[in-house]
Amino acid sequence: MNLKYIIKLFEELYPERYSDDWDNSGGQVINFEKDINNVVIALDISDKLIDFAVENKADLIISHHPIFFSGIDKIDISTYKGKMIKRIIDNEINIYSMHTNFDMANLGMTKLIAKKLGYDYFEILKTKDIDKNIGYGGIIDLKKDLNKDEIISLIKDKFKIDKLNFFSTGDKTYKKLSFCGGSGGDFIKDAAQVSDIYLTGDIKHHDYQLAYELGLDIIDVGHYNSERFFIKYINDIIKKKIKSLNVEIFDRNVFKSIIK
Repeated sequence: MNLKYIIKLFEELYPERYSDDWDNSGGQVINFEKDINNVVIALDISDKLIDFAVENKADLIISHHPIFFSGIDKIDISTYKGKMIKRIIDNEINIYSMHTNFDMANLGMTKLIAKKLGYDYFEILKTKDIDKNIGYGGIIDLKKDLNKDEIISLIKDKFKIDKLNFFSTGDKTYKKLSFCGGSGGDFIKDAAQVSDIYLTGDIKHHDYQLAYELGLDIIDVGHYNSERFFIKYINDIIKKKIKSLNVEIFDRNVFKSIIK
């Protein structure tokens, strides 16, 4: 299967032009003439992922997060990233990323999170383009008022996690939940205007301070846990639309393992 066809399929679903200005979705290391047989799907690009891709003779890695977020003026192969880039090129592995264009798409990350929570309908939390009806995050009306223990139990169950960070401004019940995959600290003010509690990842000290001032409770499940649904979803698309490809998934939070 030619790489051009695969990219065309995903470009129709998640156009690169929908990406945010600071983002770098699309081809990272790319040979558009390459024929693809083996694909690996992952959230992040890491040395452990590249090891896995080489072991599985991957021609293509599809990732959520790009390997390059800004321009590079040199490749120093003595550095972590430089060694990784050299290994990618030496093994002729293509890398294609769908980041904020996937986050903001109608059938992207927000839709996946809503469905994971058990809801088919959501409103956009932070609209970026009214005409295209795209933006970051979502808002849902909970099916019933939930107390602290109930909403924590719900999130742990739906996200298949044992731990999360819960920040509360006081004893209350929750009627509306807002959420955003990844690092959602930028949308705390938006969440406070439309919801009682906000689900996201990577919340910092001053984010909690702002939430406290605005009376917003927060559940932080971590960046990886909030977006890992990307992997299975992309796998399902390929299995349905390009059945000739061999697909492996790499669902591992490598950076958490390194920190431990």
